[in-house]
Amino acid sequence: MPSNMPKVKKRHRLPTSCLQCRKKKLKCDRGKPCHNCIKSGIQNICRYSTTAEENQEDASTKEEQIITLSNRIKILEEILKVNNIDLSNYNQWFSNTSTLQESDDPVISFTDTFDGILVKENRIIHLGSTSILAFIIGDRKLNKVFSLYHKAHLKKYKEYLNGQNIKACELKLQSRLSKTSMSAPYTDSNPSGLLNLDEIQLTAYSGISQAKLIKEQLDKINAYLPSFEIISALIDNFFKFVYPMFPFIDETVFREQIKLILLIQEDGGCQLGITHFQHVSIISLLLIVLRFSYISIKNLDMNMSLDLNDPLAKIIQSNTKIECIFVINAKALLFSLPSHDNIFKNVTLRNIQVLLYLRLHQTFSPELSDETCEHSQMLITIIQMVRSIGANLDIDQLPLLNKDPREANIWRRIFYKLLSLDVQGFFKYGTPLTISNTEWSVQLPHLEEADKIFLNEFKNETRSKKLQEIVLENSINNEIALEFEFYKIAKEALEMFQNYQKGFRKSELLKIVKKLEDFTKTIPEIYEMIYQPNKFRSELEKLFEIPLYKKFEIRITSMVMCFSFYYLLYLNEIETNDSSIDSLKFSAKATEISMIIFKIYHDFSGYMNRKFSIDTNPSIYKMLSVFFRNTEIFFFPLFQLDLQGHYFGFYLFF
Repeated sequence: MPSNMPKVKKRHRLPTSCLQCRKKKLKCDRGKPCHNCIKSGIQNICRYSTTAEENQEDASTKEEQIITLSNRIKILEEILKVNNIDLSNYNQWFSNTSTLQESDDPVISFTDTFDGILVKENRIIHLGSTSILAFIIGDRKLNKVFSLYHKAHLKKYKEYLNGQNIKACELKLQSRLSKTSMSAPYTDSNPSGLLNLDEIQLTAYSGISQAKLIKEQLDKINAYLPSFEIISALIDNFFKFVYPMFPFIDETVFREQIKLILLIQEDGGCQLGITHFQHVSIISLLLIVLRFSYISIKNLDMNMSLDLNDPLAKIIQSNTKIECIFVINAKALLFSLPSHDNIFKNVTLRNIQVLLYLRLHQTFSPELSDETCEHSQMLITIIQMVRSIGANLDIDQLPLLNKDPREANIWRRIFYKLLSLDVQGFFKYGTPLTISNTEWSVQLPHLEEADKIFLNEFKNETRSKKLQEIVLENSINNEIALEFEFYKIAKEALEMFQNYQKGFRKSELLKIVKKLEDFTKTIPEIYEMIYQPNKFRSELEKLFEIPLYKKFEIRITSMVMCFSFYYLLYLNEIETNDSSIDSLKFSAKATEISMIIFKIYHDFSGYMNRKFSIDTNPSIYKMLSVFFRNTEIFFFPLFQLDLQGHYFGFYLFF
């Protein structure tokens, strides 16, 4: 530029956006305060850049304020000195006075950032901010990995929508519809007293198609039903090993009920029949129990340590298979009832039990571990059935219901399991919580007074089946109480996520996460439980080797939830403030928890893959075999869904 040219004065333009919007890279409406700061709850720190003149005025004002405050402090110090007050005696008053500034503790909402719509083939599913999809959306690298998956399913969905717009006249019919042939009449002679489905009297509420459907389903079930000896062995195995995992039926009542439907034949075979439509639910419950029992022993065929006289050995030698078709037919049979006997109209404890076990089978069956948010619909249905008969109140408040103490405890256990499933559904899929804190008054399950006295009078030389049952029931009740403590903390956290309009402060979530971490520490360490189980058992529990795997499940679930919250906080910090120190803290906490769980997952996977050669495995595999007691297969979906899905993306990032 020539020297004689006048110098161009540079104009320093002040940014028109507020400091908070510039920091978060948001569009500011230039209000005082702006809309974004009001929405985030930080309107009192909504500031704009100022000119040098304004800064000079502010500096002079601040200097005057400092002089005024220093004079006041001197006066206060003189007053303290006159009254002989030593400030060193009050140091604890000032130790915790540091609080988060509102700029460091903004109102956050994960809904806008992490909620998403999952397109899967011909379905659209909403998944909330604690679901696996939240990590895929929030984690930039993980999002790239799954982008091809999303595009493929979006393409299928568009093809599905296009298929709905094709007119019938545009297609040539390839074949004409043919009438389906009705099945042949049931010709087998029924024992006296059984309900003859061919000769049933039709009413305005039932039809021949429903009666035939029930008969056809019974024929299918009877065709592959094992012998009575195998059924008895499977039931015994269920109550010996599987029942502590799913303690929602009473053994005595169940064994009495199946006598109503079992027809034992001379050759040792077994058939099922009904004398009342409500007996259908007994058959469905029996089939699900057989299925759960079979799942627990299906991989024992290569374990040669079994005694040949053991009932389990007889099951293995008979090559009996209780596949998923048992549960499919149990469900079909249950839903084939006439409308006036429909389980949703005629609500009973047994009908609720069957639906709950169907729901649990969807979660814990290794073949069907494809649980989705659609199954929350069944859970909502069960909860509504419970409400319809007043079972959201304690059974002691319902004079018309049977007050058998054992049945009362089953009612309570079912309700507390529904509370737990409600929270799990929100955590996994973001489906809103169904049960509110103010609508129920069910007591925690507990022993009868006579059983409590029996336990207190226990003597070391006494060892009976009754004592073992009482000890087991007491242990189950204690674990349900422990799970309820976890439920209360988890629900407190998840209710913050459910506040879609206002959001929540970061400090509030951190406070609850700390509470969840403290709760986790009250449960024994995983490897301590595996290697030293007796350390955490009472004397009576040691005597009967009461299992601890429910505590194992609760601790794992609590750790996964802690990890997920820290991971979401980390992703939120990265999204809003790349240079935040908090993001490093959250990533460190998430990494620490995930390393522990991955170690458990590694050992469990190795155990499951080498289960059939336990004698040559490391000590951890032997201890896992003793710890799980034939129930390890039910924990595989827990690791498969919760652990892999919830922090695969986190490890991809690092």
